[in-house]
Amino acid sequence: MIKKIPSSRLRIGMYVDHIERGWLENPFFKNQFEIISQKQIDKFKEFDIREVYIDTSKGLDVSEEMESEPKASIQPGESPDKKEISAEGKPPKSAAYKKAKRVYATSYQTTRKLMNDVRLGKLVDAREVTNTVENLVDQILNEQETILGLSKLQDYDDYTYTHSLNVCIFCLAVGRALGYSKEKLANLGVGALIHDFGKMLVPIKILNKPGRLTPDEFKIMKEHVVRGVTYIKQLSGIPPEAIQVALQHHERFSGKGYPQGLKGNEISEFGKIASVVDVYDAITSDRVYHRGMIPNKALQKIFEWRYHDFDAELVEMFIKIVGIYPLGSLVRLSDGNIAMVIEGNPHNSVRPKVLILFDSSGKPMDSPVPVDLAEHTSLQIQECVEPETLDIDIKKTWEEWGTITIT
Repeated sequence: MIKKIPSSRLRIGMYVDHIERGWLENPFFKNQFEIISQKQIDKFKEFDIREVYIDTSKGLDVSEEMESEPKASIQPGESPDKKEISAEGKPPKSAAYKKAKRVYATSYQTTRKLMNDVRLGKLVDAREVTNTVENLVDQILNEQETILGLSKLQDYDDYTYTHSLNVCIFCLAVGRALGYSKEKLANLGVGALIHDFGKMLVPIKILNKPGRLTPDEFKIMKEHVVRGVTYIKQLSGIPPEAIQVALQHHERFSGKGYPQGLKGNEISEFGKIASVVDVYDAITSDRVYHRGMIPNKALQKIFEWRYHDFDAELVEMFIKIVGIYPLGSLVRLSDGNIAMVIEGNPHNSVRPKVLILFDSSGKPMDSPVPVDLAEHTSLQIQECVEPETLDIDIKKTWEEWGTITIT
């Protein structure tokens, strides 16, 4: 029998039939599942899911003697800290932000060095790879949203190096959502960081050509996968499953990818993750031959391709992680004002925290106005805005304002 109960009465052994939320607001990977751990139960509270439907024919029922749902209470001393505005009118940077930025900058320099060593024909030291990934794993486990924001909004213009680093960071975020152990996260991260080593073995005139490749040039470009894997296999200490990232990040669910033309579940889980992340970073990045898509449009494209090119469930999970309106997105609100998304909302992805930067006429505000759309329910996001239509440097604005806390 299907029964609706308060989520506070869930216990191990019950079977969840469904939750009345859209998949973007549903934190669980599947819609129907058995409760097998307290961690699952805790997630209902974390995401403010107050009611749930259980199937008593597949799992335990509610015991009458169980306590009714406890009422939420505010504990003494519990109040969010507000960040003060400095004398210059800008918020000070938190220690967490400074650490994330430092880790990103150091990881970028290491990635740049490693890839240049590959181009020079040197065998890189795998310990440099694993040390970098360990620091990134720590960031993903402790301060994920900040490092995700930095990955797309830092002022590093060389796509060759930032792409590998960004793919690593986003792959780690997906792995964390899948519940990977630290060891498995590290293996995924290593594979992601080195997945494009083979591009360093492609002639620069083809790699950086500012236009469409000829069929012959594209054939050479596609060889970067096999060249990269051949090179990586010479390194000691690289896990076999990490090599799958480099080998399979251009495979597609339909079987029309390369180099092996793998189809569906012939592709490893690491390969499936990398293929989604690789495409997202590629189409949202400015490159020598095209302007990057705004993240919202890129996610729409990936969502459209989810059954043909990618694992549909991984696509949906990735969109949840990035958010419908990723950090740094410019959006027009229902009152006409234009704002930047500065913090996601894990409970309702269409109501993030934003910073109002322009009025309805496009004139810059005298002072940016932070707003939590979860609290200001009279305001909604109407559409995303192309940065080129406004007088704004997204990366600089994010650097100044993107990490303030709205309370």
